Amino acid sequence: MQPNTEPRPTGVSALAILSIIGGLLMLGLGLIGFQKSFDVARELSSASSADLDTLEASIATLLQPSVAAMRFWAVVALLEGSVNSITSVGLWMQREWGRVLKLSYSWLAIILVVLQALFNGGAANIIALPLAIFSVWYLIKPEVSDTFLTSYDLRMRRQMRQQQTA
Repeated sequence: MQPNTEPRPTGVSALAILSIIGGLLMLGLGLIGFQKSFDVARELSSASSADLDTLEASIATLLQPSVAAMRFWAVVALLEGSVNSITSVGLWMQREWGRVLKLSYSWLAIILVVLQALFNGGAANIIALPLAIFSVWYLIKPEVSDTFLTSYDLRMRRQMRQQQTA
């Protein structure tokens, strides 16, 4: 595979930097979420072993499902952080898989934000939606998508475009 000879556009660099920042933040949130879930679980187990009155015991019982929910969302944050971090590497190195991963992730974000707004109301994820829309719009532009191709693929695509216009 021949290396890519096209210079990386500034917008691709910006998307890669935003992806790594978002990825690291989500990884941190996931780790914090796991730590908090273990702290809550430890407090619940120590509270249930002590002599409690019925009100405290019922509150401890109600909090147990929240530990599972905290761990679920911690896993989601870790997965999202991992995807963003991997995507940033692919974008920075101008690999087509990085572009495809960012496009797929952005489309998924658009769909989820719209569904969340429809069912929950409000303007949730006010930053995520414009960034996802910009990512899709920018990464499908021909002059940007061409920068992710190898030298051979780029020559072939340009020849096909010249034949279509002739």
